[in-house]
Amino acid sequence: MATDSKPRILVVFYSRTGNTRRAARAIARATDADVEEIEDRASRRGLLGYLKSAYEALKERQPTIVLPRRDPSAYDIVLIGSPTWASALAGPVRAYLTRFAGRLPAVGFFVTCGGSGAENVLVQMGRTAVKRPLATLILTQRDVGRAPAVLIGEFVDSLLGAWEALAKGATPSAHRENAPHQAWTSSFNDNRKSP
Repeated sequence: MATDSKPRILVVFYSRTGNTRRAARAIARATDADVEEIEDRASRRGLLGYLKSAYEALKERQPTIVLPRRDPSAYDIVLIGSPTWASALAGPVRAYLTRFAGRLPAVGFFVTCGGSGAENVLVQMGRTAVKRPLATLILTQRDVGRAPAVLIGEFVDSLLGAWEALAKGATPSAHRENAPHQAWTSSFNDNRKSP
């Protein structure tokens, strides 16, 4: 990890309706990152797709995803985005995190939601990836629709500050205690399952 240069960043996401895709593209522009969209082999269109998605999320199922083109271990930071489905992590993102859990470098998580449950999704992402994120971001559907540049800017600043501290030898948890929007850390610790 080089401290004298910008980190290589990959933004990975899944989006059923387009909200998480819009957020991912904005984050990728703000970080000059490569982008990888998780492709699900199953159709999730319409009401049946919506119901199937919620059921799989609640049951913590992992659908079959298309093999990603980019290797996350080739990057310094991987930012992973998920929609909130029934207050749970989207199945395709769960499948990606499970597949690459041992190969992920430093991570950041971003979640889109129409209502509540995003904090639970962040906890599930950390548990599934077996990683503590350098930074997290929750964007409501309203935030995504209103060009969330300020929120994304704060997320990127927090992320890069944590990465620089990590590159200089500080532990991620030490930096996270001072980072904004990290109130879910205690929930993460309380809900974490043994790997």
